[in-house]
Amino acid sequence: KNEKEQSTSRAICCLLIGEFSGNTFNVSQTHYFLNTGYETIQDIFHDDNYGTFVVTCNINKTTKYTQANRVLHLTPTRRKSLTTSNGKKLNVIIPDFAFDNDGDRTEFISFELESLALDSTTKNLIASVNAVTTSRTTADAVYRFSTVEFL
Repeated sequence: KNEKEQSTSRAICCLLIGEFSGNTFNVSQTHYFLNTGYETIQDIFHDDNYGTFVVTCNINKTTKYTQANRVLHLTPTRRKSLTTSNGKKLNVIIPDFAFDNDGDRTEFISFELESLALDSTTKNLIASVNAVTTSRTTADAVYRFSTVEFL
């Protein structure tokens, strides 16, 4: 369940970590993070060496096309005490960096990041994408963030 931060109405999102046992999800950890991205969370990707990434996008309610994407990076030690709109105090992870990726508007009218992975050879982030070209052709694609590299 998402909460709203009292002072700005930004979403405070709940992140549950656990594992499935049969049909039951057993929660081992509960964390909260401040969503400084867009309202739709598409994916959460974690790498033990490079941290946790949250893919967010802004989907136009009328056209259903994605207008913008933002990837947040979370470091569990970067926390702040925030008060929700109902007065509840939470120890919240604050993203330590973010980057936007909106696709080439001359080529795409919609460029929606769906999920992330890390290429173990190049250390580049890779995303699966739902794209709609300016000629209204839809396609699933793989996008490599060649300017984002982890050492």
